[in-house]
Amino acid sequence: MLENLVSIVILGLAASFCPIQVAFLTPFAVRLLSSGKSPGRALEFSLSFSIPLILVGAAASQLGSLFNAEYVKFASGALLLFLSLFVFRILKLRRERRLRLEGFGSRGVTLGLLYGVLTVGRGAPFLLSTLIILSNLRSMLVSIAAMLIYSQLMVLPILILIMAAGWKVKDRLRKYGKALDFSVGVMLVVLAVYYIASALGLA
Repeated sequence: MLENLVSIVILGLAASFCPIQVAFLTPFAVRLLSSGKSPGRALEFSLSFSIPLILVGAAASQLGSLFNAEYVKFASGALLLFLSLFVFRILKLRRERRLRLEGFGSRGVTLGLLYGVLTVGRGAPFLLSTLIILSNLRSMLVSIAAMLIYSQLMVLPILILIMAAGWKVKDRLRKYGKALDFSVGVMLVVLAVYYIASALGLA
């Protein structure tokens, strides 16, 4: 279980500083911080953002518990290998159209919930990888706690960095985007091999 939780923490931090994630988050951050760069507003946003992710995380855990553990591990390994192709940028996702936020106000709760739903809906590779890992935990309470940690790591660090260093953070992160994705891709491949080997009784 420890390796799963460590992987989720790494995925959360990596997602926070991923240039694509930052590009999606920026319009929400602009709206959220338009009336003041307050840590309280950032926390309000991040906790609201967690709600949709916690729901799908609990569902993934429950779904995994319905099947034989070895089957779940093997399927998880195969899916993680597939997702690593996106993280390595061998396969690419289409970019969604920019969402207009004028009608949603600047309240942290509203913007956080909306961003959470959109994040689940767009099926980001880091999030899907996390859900696959959660399906192997086979404990709803642990999965809820793990997804809460993941979701907070996904948005709070970059929001705090934006408040501290300004909007140029987005441009600076692009320099390290490929290296970050490559490192996470390697981790996913290692975890996938571990799952498959475990399912076959080799680990």
